[in-house]
Amino acid sequence: MIALTDIAYVTVFGVIYGYFSGVYIALMVPLITVLTPDLSELGLAP
Repeated sequence: MIALTDIAYVTVFGVIYGYFSGVYIALMVPLITVLTPDLSELGLAP
């Protein structure tokens, strides 16, 4: 964060970070669904 000397750099960093963190969170459920071998067990508590 030391390299971010201007408010524009901080804003661009925040937008890019927010976009990629949102994509990561949004794709976790489909990824778990694809990796589940038996879909009848999906969503069951251990």
